Amino acid sequence: MRHLNIGLAILVFLLSLSITSLALSINKVRLQASDYKASIKTENPPVEKVVFKPQAKTLEIGGQILSVEIADTATLRSKGLSNRPSLQTGTGMIFIFDKPDIYGFWMKDMNFPIDILWIDADWKIVSIEKNVSPDTYPKTFTPSKPIKYVLETNAGELK
Repeated sequence: MRHLNIGLAILVFLLSLSITSLALSINKVRLQASDYKASIKTENPPVEKVVFKPQAKTLEIGGQILSVEIADTATLRSKGLSNRPSLQTGTGMIFIFDKPDIYGFWMKDMNFPIDILWIDADWKIVSIEKNVSPDTYPKTFTPSKPIKYVLETNAGELK
């Protein structure tokens, strides 16, 4: 009987070690998952409100004012900045769509790198594609959620 009690005590001890080890492993996984979620949040762009003044053809982001060309028809949106040798400093092109959706952009016939800013219907920046090279064609770039506006500027134009 004494051997049975010792054996049972050892079994209970080993079982408690296994449970403790399992609990520590679960907590470690939870910690790693929360670290991962935190790192995802830091990659999102700061929520900047964009101020667009169509009459003046200007757009303000974070205190910087750009003169913009407006692409608000299918023909203008399709052409975009293609076939231009460059884009003057302090300028950009704002693409205006009829309704929020996931719109794709590519670098067909582009001659210089650009930044693409995806902007929602409330004029908040959803995400930014930085330094998109003409060499990326035919790759298509899309926003992470529906947008209504897209701003293209020279790569690095906005600080």
